[in-house]
Amino acid sequence: MSKLIMVSNRLPVRIDAHGIATRTAGGLVSALEGAALDIEQVWVGWPGCAVEEFEDLATVRAELARTGVAPVFLTRDDVIGFYEGYSTGTLWPLLHYMVERATFSKDWWEVYRRANQKFADVIMDVADEGDQVWIHDYHLFLVP
Repeated sequence: MSKLIMVSNRLPVRIDAHGIATRTAGGLVSALEGAALDIEQVWVGWPGCAVEEFEDLATVRAELARTGVAPVFLTRDDVIGFYEGYSTGTLWPLLHYMVERATFSKDWWEVYRRANQKFADVIMDVADEGDQVWIHDYHLFLVP
């Protein structure tokens, strides 16, 4: 049977350096929990801290897989260029009618592309033929 792969910038959990997950309460998480979907689900996203902060990636990955979560590990430079830079500094103002506040950086663009590829790679690791993939929000415009 196929599964639903939900992809968002952030995971529905925050993970500390030891791989311990704490549930978050964002709007997307709350909305999807309320939908009570009767299908296997895997959530792909960034755990909220840089890869350099984790002691054992294999253990973190294995722990999260048991809860239906597949992390996308980003470096500190990725977080700065992808999230703080291109997503927040360029796309957010453009998509919210504040063009004059947008900042453009070729370096940010390159990191945004690289980070989106990391998300796509994790999706391909967890996806099987027939699965449905839902990609949420502007942070991940290039993933498809």
